[in-house]
Amino acid sequence: MVDALKQAEDGGDLVLRVYEAHGGRGPVELAIDLPIASVVECNGLEEETGPAQWRDGVLRFEVTPWQIRSFRLRLRGG
Repeated sequence: MVDALKQAEDGGDLVLRVYEAHGGRGPVELAIDLPIASVVECNGLEEETGPAQWRDGVLRFEVTPWQIRSFRLRLRGG
């Protein structure tokens, strides 16, 4: 489930928060139709924690039951 898409507290990036809501696990592919230059994973304080798998407009990641994941999206030209 997408929980939030909001502007980052410290700049023009966007922060995307998702969570697994059904007790499942496995791969996720999320297509995002925005002019995104790069994506990194971040924590709840919006600090970068590592790379994200972003390619051809699709964000790919794994989830575990009830897990929250956050990603920082840098828009092109931003």
